[in-house]
Amino acid sequence: MNKNLQAKLYESYPNIFRQKDLSAQETAMCWGIACGAGWYNIVDVLCMHLRYLIDEPHKNIKMYTEWSNKASSKAEIKKYQSYIDLEKQKIIPQLEAVQVKEKYGTLRFYLHQYPSNEVVSAKVREVISFAESMSACTCELCGRPGTLNTGSSWLSVRCPTCRVEEKEARLEFFREAQQLKIPFGDK
Repeated sequence: MNKNLQAKLYESYPNIFRQKDLSAQETAMCWGIACGAGWYNIVDVLCMHLRYLIDEPHKNIKMYTEWSNKASSKAEIKKYQSYIDLEKQKIIPQLEAVQVKEKYGTLRFYLHQYPSNEVVSAKVREVISFAESMSACTCELCGRPGTLNTGSSWLSVRCPTCRVEEKEARLEFFREAQQLKIPFGDK
């Protein structure tokens, strides 16, 4: 991903990308977001949903606490306290990405650890899985609808335009290599 888009994601989600400045011995985030700019929106929406899963219980607890403090009867206070108890069960620690990359043609988004709460963990996995499946039909280079190529040794999702441009660039590379008399495979 280009540096400007990557910086935008880091700025928008500093807690999720907290490991970006750690060493290669500590995390793979030191390599940055290793995919094409076409998947920027997918990663952005994924991070937005992850942040929502983290922040929403805290906002709801605050809201129910305020309502409980203004309640006029014990029944209302008890009702709000039960809502607060439910929201406390949804609280999860900050999610941190340890690697974001393309692998086998689609997006991979790895976290440091998943929440211990099974329901919340399932939601986190569901959001990540959805983003990864969206990458399978989105051109990694430009973000337009694309398909996974299966005819080459390197899997990638490309739209028809980017696929043609990529093929032409590859052919140009081989032509230049032949002109310079650089032996390159069987071509």
